[in-house]
Amino acid sequence: MATLKIDMSKTYDQIECSFLKAIMLRMGFAEGWVELIMMFVSTHVNYNKSAISFSANMDEAAKGKQCWKLMTTPQSLVVRILKARYYPRSAFTDATLDGSLATTTVNCLMLPDQQRWDNDLVADVFNTRDAALILQVKVFPICPICSAANEFVLHCLMECLFSQSCWLLSSIGFVRSYSSFFEWIEQMFNRCSKEECKLAMMVCWRIWLNRNDKVWNGHSSRAQNLVNAAGRYLFQWQEARKRIFTIVELVQLGHGSVCWSKPPMGWLKCNMDAGVFNSQDSFSFGGVIRDSRGAFVATKCQCFPGLSSPREAEALAVHEALNWTKSLQISKIIIEINCLNVYSALISQSISPNGFGLIIEDCRALAQLIGEVSFSFIRRSANVAAHKVAMVGGSMSDLGEWRTVPPPWLYPMLAISFD
Repeated sequence: MATLKIDMSKTYDQIECSFLKAIMLRMGFAEGWVELIMMFVSTHVNYNKSAISFSANMDEAAKGKQCWKLMTTPQSLVVRILKARYYPRSAFTDATLDGSLATTTVNCLMLPDQQRWDNDLVADVFNTRDAALILQVKVFPICPICSAANEFVLHCLMECLFSQSCWLLSSIGFVRSYSSFFEWIEQMFNRCSKEECKLAMMVCWRIWLNRNDKVWNGHSSRAQNLVNAAGRYLFQWQEARKRIFTIVELVQLGHGSVCWSKPPMGWLKCNMDAGVFNSQDSFSFGGVIRDSRGAFVATKCQCFPGLSSPREAEALAVHEALNWTKSLQISKIIIEINCLNVYSALISQSISPNGFGLIIEDCRALAQLIGEVSFSFIRRSANVAAHKVAMVGGSMSDLGEWRTVPPPWLYPMLAISFD
């Protein structure tokens, strides 16, 4: 049977035949009619809008369509590859072809029975730039980061030793092996908080960027720098969405860092945290100061009577950290906070007419008396040392302060967060 079809390509080359079939069946057309229509629309080739008759043999029709493309688009990439491999010295119509042409893949650019590129063929088919980029790609890629396993999505983002180090440094952690990357995503969404899920997506993105930087530029980041960059980008994205205008900083800071990092040369860094103890009707302050080498300078903890909300306790801890810094006569200090509400209030130009607002206003005034003070927001995972000090402070009846040499119970936390 033959059918006359005029200029059908404008419509039916734009959609998938399977989609068209599903729509017609969904609309209630009889299955026999749908099959007839599908035979009609899926076996056409438009030769400059001329009337053509086709066999119902779809395979032959598909081959005819591909042959027409080979003759009418000689400059396309696939045609240039096929010509170089199968008929380099003749036109397509004069070539003697075998069945292998119908299943041609990128393998045609490789040496037969060898797992490497045919350098001469690639150089003949492509320009100098494209040929260099193609030859740079490994045919059967090994992970460019660990060089210990074949590269695929799950390995790149999860199973590579470097990727595992990144996850272990983050608050998300590395739990176990998964059969697929999508299974990992599903499990993560089930067990992690919303904030952790956002951070996980940023870590995945940074791992992939690091992989590309290694492949194309020969550069690779440290795991700690990578997760810190992920945290900073997440923070910047969140702040941009809130359209918050912040004050100019005295020093470039990595807001949203996941791991602790050293302050710039000439600056000290004070990590602080607060603890709220409802059963004792008290709250505590804990602070740890380190220098630009990462060396321990001082730590202090103290418990205060009275029950405060977590936000007010964090604000009071900032105030206590600034008083402590002033008493040590430190003039250039970075105060790191893991409470985003307190950080946002400190850098905001507005004043809240309540108890929390008054504490923030006192903190700003105290910072001006000290000299150069910058506030920085970090993730809880970058503040483990100060958190430990605050927890210890909750169990003490008096002030505790150590200088030069840290207390023994703080050593493990300093080692975890040391850059």
